[in-house]
Amino acid sequence: MSAQFSLRHPWRLSSVAVTALVAMIASGCGASVSSPTTGASVETDPQAKAGTELTKTVVLDWSGGYSEITSEWLAGADLSQLYLPSGESLEDYAESFQEAVRVRVDEILRGIGPARFTVLIDEAEEYPDGTVVYFTADAIAGDGFQIGQTKLDQCDLREPGTAIMWIGTLLKLGDEHGYDQWVNALANTAAHEVGHTVGFFHPDADGSDFTPYEKDTEIMMAVHTLSALLSPQEFIIPQETCPESIQGEFGGIAYTVSNTRTAKRSCLSHKTENPSEAVIICNHHGYDR
Repeated sequence: MSAQFSLRHPWRLSSVAVTALVAMIASGCGASVSSPTTGASVETDPQAKAGTELTKTVVLDWSGGYSEITSEWLAGADLSQLYLPSGESLEDYAESFQEAVRVRVDEILRGIGPARFTVLIDEAEEYPDGTVVYFTADAIAGDGFQIGQTKLDQCDLREPGTAIMWIGTLLKLGDEHGYDQWVNALANTAAHEVGHTVGFFHPDADGSDFTPYEKDTEIMMAVHTLSALLSPQEFIIPQETCPESIQGEFGGIAYTVSNTRTAKRSCLSHKTENPSEAVIICNHHGYDR
């Protein structure tokens, strides 16, 4: 069986397709970045300037809510639709499963800096300044096969960020996996989308060559095999999330991959020079039959 994944990437619309002998999946992210409405330069976060610790809150919302990305209400997650090989559903383990996803997202985000991420399970309205990931039983509209969606925020100029994990779309690729595999699928997608909200982009969107290890393990890849998504992933490829040309004019924060133990490549230059002129559609984990 062959499958193709399409994706789009930062500040330009480009398409990437990958063919595999197994069903391949990906998650989608629509992204746009605008310059400050005043037209004035945006200063780097004062915490970063002062040398104090920069912190960001990530809220995993399983109850649903209004999404500014789609301008619609999202249903809450329905874990009764996610099955284990034993025939049980994850609804039987809802509390422990959600906590396992939270712990794994936290572990993945430790691989980037300079911010220290605090990952919580709660409702979005309780943290208006937090980055929210909605886990919804809904599927993305139309015939799309994206399982994640967010707005890319180059240089982390906008706050807060929001993202969607389309569990309904993920179920199109199968509704039975092991417990840890379900944890990885949801946590990998959530952390990928959070990566976009602080400026990380798809390193494979420019046609660069990568090793099989990088393709499977790098969490910001735009396309993955299903087996890779169900396995542990992390940030391993350094990126230039906020080039000096942008930071000098607009300010912002440059995020880096701090997991240098596995980082293998030199920084990949983002081709955007002016975020005010950019429109990104990121369809991470986009799946087309």
